[in-house]
Amino acid sequence: MTFAKGVTSGYLPLSGVIVSRNVCDTLEEPDFILRTGYTYSGHPTSCAAGIANLELMESEALVDRANHVGEQIRTGLESLQSDGLVESWRGTGAVYAIEIEQDPMKIRNEIRSMGVILRPLNTGLAICPPLTISDEEIGQVIDAIAEVLK
Repeated sequence: MTFAKGVTSGYLPLSGVIVSRNVCDTLEEPDFILRTGYTYSGHPTSCAAGIANLELMESEALVDRANHVGEQIRTGLESLQSDGLVESWRGTGAVYAIEIEQDPMKIRNEIRSMGVILRPLNTGLAICPPLTISDEEIGQVIDAIAEVLK
């Protein structure tokens, strides 16, 4: 599994890979040489930013916060789907997407005029709020989607 932006919250470039023990055993065999390496690999500044960011995520319980934000969004999306305003939705943590029948760019622009920023996808919209979003603001996001899709 690869990961990137989130490890430094996008402040500096840093990425990584997580492998199974089986793959790791192969990479650690004495005769194996993994022929990679780039000028900026493992840059100390980016690594320090990654460590600081991970410490912040832990000290501020941001994983729990993401789960709370996600629960609030899911409740709203379930309501929008039961009202027939969205075809379907998917997501985890605090990142979600809704599938809609209307033109995503047009709908995104109308929602943006109400102060809510969503990202258009091929057939829907992505909801990727900051973890500092309040429950009231999540309600505003769901209300803006509902108003425009009606």
